[in-house]
Amino acid sequence: MNNKSYKRYLQSDKWAMIRNAIIERDNFKCTVCDSPDNLHVHHLTYENVGNEKDEDLITLCRGCHFKETTDDVSHIPEELLVHGMRNLNIYRVYTKVFHNQDPSFSKDTYYKYWYNLCRHLSRHTNIVISRKPTIHFIHEIQDFEAICGSNKSTNYRFIKECKDKNLLTTFIFSDKNIFIANPLYVLCGNKMPMILVKLFNDISTEMTSKKPL
Repeated sequence: MNNKSYKRYLQSDKWAMIRNAIIERDNFKCTVCDSPDNLHVHHLTYENVGNEKDEDLITLCRGCHFKETTDDVSHIPEELLVHGMRNLNIYRVYTKVFHNQDPSFSKDTYYKYWYNLCRHLSRHTNIVISRKPTIHFIHEIQDFEAICGSNKSTNYRFIKECKDKNLLTTFIFSDKNIFIANPLYVLCGNKMPMILVKLFNDISTEMTSKKPL
């Protein structure tokens, strides 16, 4: 759909009905900051405009919608850091929107853990760091429990899935394993040096070469 047709569609009775239904579904408030004022309905994808599914749409206030459509989507919006998110579906939506690729987690709760984990990435390296009491690299899987808000058994399953999906890998620094996130999937920290990007490229090549013919 070209830009002219899209604008005409947004003025149609069909879109008005869809818009009202989505705003009602989202409890008449912005799903980012909970504001009930100046609500817009935002397309998460523009592949099926005119025949979009409900899950492709989300309610945003004017301010949050402006940031959605004008800012680099590789960072976490300030509203999320201030207000947080109220349910797992919103974590899932934002984890799928504010990055380059969908991690396609096996459980919805993992989207929440991934969001929390990405808030602890060094912005220029994607290395996972602890922010309390002092900044230091995360080098034990157990450290993810406090960051992700998961218990021990869930934490291990989540980290294993992340490593199996090539979302996380490790490298040796001062004789310790340092966790680093794949730049194709993270919510922030998208300026990883090429030497670290190569870690994931090498792993992807190795995983592909091991697949049965």
